[in-house]
Amino acid sequence: MLRKNLFILIILSVFLSQSAYCDDSQKDVLIKSILTKFSDYNITINDTPRGIVTSFPENVIFENNSIKLSCCGELILSQIGQILNSIENSCTIEGHSSRFKGLEAFEASIMKADVVGQYLITQNPNLQNRIFTVGLSDFEPIEATENNNRIDIVFFAYELMR
Repeated sequence: MLRKNLFILIILSVFLSQSAYCDDSQKDVLIKSILTKFSDYNITINDTPRGIVTSFPENVIFENNSIKLSCCGELILSQIGQILNSIENSCTIEGHSSRFKGLEAFEASIMKADVVGQYLITQNPNLQNRIFTVGLSDFEPIEATENNNRIDIVFFAYELMR
């Protein structure tokens, strides 16, 4: 019980010590930059308490039914790297997969997120401590349909480091 309470206190102190990292004017600039760079793609942008969530359909980033980046995907990720180099915020790459079920969906979503994260870090080694990857399978659908295969890039509104 003491260990559990100590863990909770540590977690709370970490969250309480995090100052706002991206004020409203910075958020507006970031959102405008994302919209300008990616206006030709079917993306969605949401300003959430954890940060700005930019969702890219899987077919924009990857080749058809593959985890290999498309030429378009590489171009988009190069621009994401430029954005990350111009701000101090960390980001998470979230893979989503509803094509499969169970363990296969997790594996697919993790692989997609890792491919995107590895590309960004390879192109921008200075970002390696600011990029986090996670596979979420089909647990955060944005549509009521089966087509929730996407990559979300979340620009954190607070400081987070490895």
